[in-house]
Amino acid sequence: MIYTITLNPSIDYFVTLTEFTVGGLNRAESERIVVAGKGVNVSDALAELSMPSHSYLFTAGIIGESIEKMAKERGLSAEFIKVNGENRINVKLLHGEETEINGRGITITEQALNTLYDRLRAVNADDVIVLSGNVPVFAIADGFDRLLSAIRGTGAKAVFDMSGESLLASLTYEPFLVKPNARELTEAFGESENACDYFDLMKRLQERGAKNVAVTLGGKGALLLTERGEKYTALCPKGEARSSVGAGDAFVAGFISAYIATEDMESALKTGVAVGSAKTFGVPLRLAKNYAVQTQLLKE
Repeated sequence: MIYTITLNPSIDYFVTLTEFTVGGLNRAESERIVVAGKGVNVSDALAELSMPSHSYLFTAGIIGESIEKMAKERGLSAEFIKVNGENRINVKLLHGEETEINGRGITITEQALNTLYDRLRAVNADDVIVLSGNVPVFAIADGFDRLLSAIRGTGAKAVFDMSGESLLASLTYEPFLVKPNARELTEAFGESENACDYFDLMKRLQERGAKNVAVTLGGKGALLLTERGEKYTALCPKGEARSSVGAGDAFVAGFISAYIATEDMESALKTGVAVGSAKTFGVPLRLAKNYAVQTQLLKE
């Protein structure tokens, strides 16, 4: 079983604008509201790929009630762990370039963490745990470290998709896979995207504890450095990009689903790129398994 943990779920409000004036009145051409958070997005993408998963979400307040309702309506297998406060709303402005305004979110209490630990007792070494997204405030100083330790204690393959200090802190717990994007990778080491060797930085993540490191490069594809030192590159197919929101999460879902099926890391990377590209192009993810572009990628 694949388990996803969303520490800081949200309601995402997408607004498409034909014109945008800073400081003025702007009217939406169209709008859309979805339940989100990177773990939720991964589970959603896995469902499209006919790969079952189970989600744990921390929910709070009126927005949390909406998150629970919308997740159930989408058919996600999920458990909701209650905390005080209010979940966040993220605003996505679509006007030429995408502009995002993300809320801060909740504070996770020790009691809520203990509830999650109880749930994780059912996880074993045959399972995969995906922890991804923004890390909220913890009411106890070592809350995040305790969570990472609990995940490691399950023996499951841990997949972490985080950034900044959270990414670096997670490495101590020897995750099976970490997946920063290019910006997150370079920022972690204070490097410039235009003047760095990605594989060198990926090796530095391995030296700190990560077993395998995948880095998504937006429209340029993705890279993978395996624990055996193998270096793989997968290029993105050509297509009309509609929205990059959730593409990284779709990549994670594609990677995991292919790895479970084949245990082949190169195939997992290329499938991840195909699924992430399908998300960007607005192509149903279930078609990515037979995506003509993926077939071409696998021949490279």
